[in-house]
Amino acid sequence: MGYFSWLCPVCGLPILSALGADRETQVLNEVALVHPDGNSLGGCYDGYGRVCTDDVDILIFESVKEADSDTGNTGDASLVHQVCLREFVEKYVVPGREFMFQARDPKQGFFHSAEELRALGRKVRENGRIVRPVLAGAFQAVEVLASLTSNEYVSRVGDSCPQCKSQDLCVGEAVQTGRAFTERPVKCLTCGATWKDRFILHGYTDLKLSEMRA
Repeated sequence: MGYFSWLCPVCGLPILSALGADRETQVLNEVALVHPDGNSLGGCYDGYGRVCTDDVDILIFESVKEADSDTGNTGDASLVHQVCLREFVEKYVVPGREFMFQARDPKQGFFHSAEELRALGRKVRENGRIVRPVLAGAFQAVEVLASLTSNEYVSRVGDSCPQCKSQDLCVGEAVQTGRAFTERPVKCLTCGATWKDRFILHGYTDLKLSEMRA
């Protein structure tokens, strides 16, 4: 099997193989394989269906969701540039939603001419994608942004999941964690998100004074 690769579903630029990239397009070789549950594998793409980390090379070919029936792939993941990871998560990592099919790069991530690479390098710079998010380690849970801010959660009296807004919640027992506040664990039974409600001492009420003797 020769070189093969895909187009990034966020920016539309090719995912370049290790030998197909140059200094200006190195960011197009740095990838993250993202699963629908938000877990990701970060490394460099070798051009043969593997993501290479500092410690190990992992075959990811069968994990990528492709429309091409000839490959026989049954994967559900997407391969994206690391610099596009946050944008991909914000747009597409939604509980219960499948990823789109991913298209192959016609130039196989390798057979781009020097002129094409220079054009790709210009696109990278124009898109402002040079700042790279860090993927430390082989596997890492990527940040899934909350649907509700903390203030919005309070305005709903804590009856909705901050991630998916479901009201199907499992509330644990409150535990005092400080002199002035108490916390209780909460889990969403729809998307599986977990968090803690915090109750802060706000004052007192219904004070009944006792008779004081001199």
